[in-house]
Amino acid sequence: MKKLCYYISEYMAVLVLAGALLALAFPRVLQPIPTKAINYMLGVVMFGMGLTLNLHDFKIVFSRPKDIIIGCLAQFTVMPLLAWGLSRAFQLDEALALGVVLVGCCPGGTASNVITYLAKGDLALSVGMTGVSTILAPLLTPLLTWALAGKSIHVDVVGMLLSILLVVIMPIVLGLVVKSLWPRFTDKAKDYLPAFSSVAIAFTVAIVISASASKLLAGGLVIVVVVMLHNLCGLGLGYLIGRLLGLADPKRRAISIEVGMQNSGLASSLATLHFAAYPMATIPGAIFSVWHNISGAMVAWLYTRRRTIRPARSSDMTAILQVMDAARQIMRASGNRHQWVNGYPSEAVIAADMAQQVGYVLEEAGRIVAYFAFIPSPEPTYAQIVGGRWLDDEQPYHVIHRMGSYPEVHHVFDDIMAYAFAHDPNIRIDTHRDNTIMQHNLRRHGFTYCGIIYLASGDERLAYQKIDNLSENLDNLS
Repeated sequence: MKKLCYYISEYMAVLVLAGALLALAFPRVLQPIPTKAINYMLGVVMFGMGLTLNLHDFKIVFSRPKDIIIGCLAQFTVMPLLAWGLSRAFQLDEALALGVVLVGCCPGGTASNVITYLAKGDLALSVGMTGVSTILAPLLTPLLTWALAGKSIHVDVVGMLLSILLVVIMPIVLGLVVKSLWPRFTDKAKDYLPAFSSVAIAFTVAIVISASASKLLAGGLVIVVVVMLHNLCGLGLGYLIGRLLGLADPKRRAISIEVGMQNSGLASSLATLHFAAYPMATIPGAIFSVWHNISGAMVAWLYTRRRTIRPARSSDMTAILQVMDAARQIMRASGNRHQWVNGYPSEAVIAADMAQQVGYVLEEAGRIVAYFAFIPSPEPTYAQIVGGRWLDDEQPYHVIHRMGSYPEVHHVFDDIMAYAFAHDPNIRIDTHRDNTIMQHNLRRHGFTYCGIIYLASGDERLAYQKIDNLSENLDNLS
């Protein structure tokens, strides 16, 4: 069963595309299913996502709101301006141009949360952005539509917020509760969730196409091209903004998807309610509803082919221990014969990391290639330091322990540092005197040698610290 689920999630883009083509060819098969069923399906998927999250994820997001602010600013500038520019560039008639602008001025949709989860992006950030953009929409969507299209609309704020509450927030909260009550069950269920979410997205696309088949065929090639470019440019620019601002890759993925995927169903509804004189204004939203789920599935597949960092699960244990064995061999080959002896870090140590929710794996194309523990302060062995002092002994910090990877996988240290500093600007690490590879990497990344600390066993370690002043200043501004 696990193997089948692996293939379903691995080839999600193919599954979604096949479902789209079948629905377009045989729209009557799914037309009896109301589009409201999509909300129920997404709600079940969001419940499953809640099983993969913990409250600490949301604490990090909302304690450093600059990421949400960056994402929402990108959402309400990139997509509206792209819509206006593409409408002008392709010389769309007034009705179609109005529909494209409406799509660009809407907030993110709930499907973006599902795609972010499948893309192994920062799900807590994605949910936060969806919620905040929805709250801002009653003000910004009418204002931007008036500014760019010269038309006035009214947005149902209560209805939108209730939709977010019922489809996103409540299912996630329920998932968090179930996870806290039955952790063993949820740990086993996690292996099947990506496949279930992939099937749900495929059905979502098929239902939307079946309901909108006539509009899709009536729209013409030009509007299809405009909608595709609008979505793809949004996805690309969202990722680029995250990269230029130095955000960790999971955050870049979340912002990319949130910016590129709009609440196009809302756009179609607004066009129907407020612009009856322009019936063609509903077509861009209908096309976008179909296309952004297809492109989202493809983008999620592309992102998962790259590296991603996620919390370790008990089912990862065998792969993690293999990584640790490879890391020990690297140490021995480089002359470091006294670190990680007697089977350290053992299965019990890794299991304890997982139980405390501080163990993380780095995946590349679905394969675990590195492991590390990312632990919030205080670290008891850092209370006393000899021959120096910490750069800052008052502020909270995170410690990185038990970092190991395969020798043929490069730039692992860079990826882990990017992840660490995206979550905390104050990082401490200790290493063995003979671990020249780690010392070189620490110096290369600007860590400062602070002195010697002693482990509980009495063994000495060289202690390093780095405080990312840029991240700290951005936090102060936010």
